[in-house]
Amino acid sequence: MRGFERRGVRQYNRSDEPRMRWTEELHRQFIEAVDCLGGQDEATPKRILQLMGTKGVSISHIKSHLQMYRSSSSGSGSSNPPHASVNRRQDHCVDGNITHSISPPCQM
Repeated sequence: MRGFERRGVRQYNRSDEPRMRWTEELHRQFIEAVDCLGGQDEATPKRILQLMGTKGVSISHIKSHLQMYRSSSSGSGSSNPPHASVNRRQDHCVDGNITHSISPPCQM
């Protein structure tokens, strides 16, 4: 094939965004937001970020975590989703607002 040259693997460009550690509490807020928005296939990073209302978390953090969450959820063949220990959205979601005992409800 003329005109086609394989150049190898493309260069990895590290993000300027600092790496973030997802604590259990942050992940719980993330799961509650995803559930409140109708599940992992309906939730969008922007709406998750708005519902979480957590300082220090950027949209790129949410995008990355949502991608990882979707891939780990779809790949598991178990009957229990990875967030089965978190209370269901009926307990936490009222009119698109998440309520939890630790932090105030997020306003939309």
